[in-house]
Amino acid sequence: MSRKRKAKKEKKKQICILIDTNIYLDYFSMSSATITSLMKLLGLLKKRRLKLILIKQIKDEYIRNKKRVIYETRNEILKQISRRLKSIQLPPPIRYSKEAKAVRKSISELGKNLKELLKKYDEEFEKKTDIEKLIESIFRKAEYAEENDAIIQRAYTRYLKGNPPIKRDSYGDAIIWETVLDKFSNNDLIIVTNDKDWYSTYDKKFLNELLLSEWKKKTKCKIKISSSLADSINPFLAMKAKIKKEIVDEEKASKPYLPSGYVTVSGLNDSIAVYPSAFPPGMLGTNIRYPGLNISPGFGFRGNVESPYINPWPTSQYRYRCPNCHYDITEEVNKKIREKNLLETLIIDDETEKIKCSNCGKEFDYGDVKMGY
Repeated sequence: MSRKRKAKKEKKKQICILIDTNIYLDYFSMSSATITSLMKLLGLLKKRRLKLILIKQIKDEYIRNKKRVIYETRNEILKQISRRLKSIQLPPPIRYSKEAKAVRKSISELGKNLKELLKKYDEEFEKKTDIEKLIESIFRKAEYAEENDAIIQRAYTRYLKGNPPIKRDSYGDAIIWETVLDKFSNNDLIIVTNDKDWYSTYDKKFLNELLLSEWKKKTKCKIKISSSLADSINPFLAMKAKIKKEIVDEEKASKPYLPSGYVTVSGLNDSIAVYPSAFPPGMLGTNIRYPGLNISPGFGFRGNVESPYINPWPTSQYRYRCPNCHYDITEEVNKKIREKNLLETLIIDDETEKIKCSNCGKEFDYGDVKMGY
């Protein structure tokens, strides 16, 4: 057999791996993704043990959404710490004690440290991070493929029919799948994605039934799907180089990727009120209906509300009251926070900062304002 024919045969047998946009974006979000998996992948690509497919749609989505995810992750860090800063409630007998004042002072210091942490985060992402450099190196080793008009038309038809993989307002995944069928059906394929649209309705370990049927009609090559990059590339690594089971398990346990602002609710059987910040601005003031549930914006909720960048909020929200007339002055406190540009910490550093009650007209030190539910 000639060297040229042998090389052609080896190329045909090479296993392809398609990594969806959400996997790349996981490295910039609150996820269990580890840099180890990316480094091992790059090594395999250099040794030509695997062939990475990089479809233009995936690269475009990555470039388009990376900054958004970085920004949303920053906000999530902010929210997580801010919620903890406001999570201490004290009973009346000790609420204004010397010890309670010391605790409030410590919280104030923690707020200042939070500002420094966020400053470090911003500095890190002002330059190109190691993760970004690594992903760019991986992209350079990939086989790049662009969609054509025929592929886009087939993807749009798929979208109109409601066939997976699609979302309600996008057919980007359909473009990716149609490109795969058109250009890469001569190779065994591994798809790595957290997007539930690609998975079987009945068993989340397998490819969607319709997609599998289309693949089998097109080719005799094998296809598999996984939510873990580590699990997908481990079979191609030498025994000593294999990624640890703990990392694989962590990646597999990651929550499926959801579009920004997507909210799911579980563990409830009746109507609830959801804290407005759990929703994107366009959804405020609206009712969102799920089977058996009516969710409307409010000041707290019972149950579990999740999104990719928003963790569950506390079950109730602190209110501020005037120590003289007990009038709710939460809005006055929030106004002062906005005036002092303290939105990042959501607390006022100076306990002697004056707060005026809009009901009785008296002024009090911030440290004397009563907090409660």
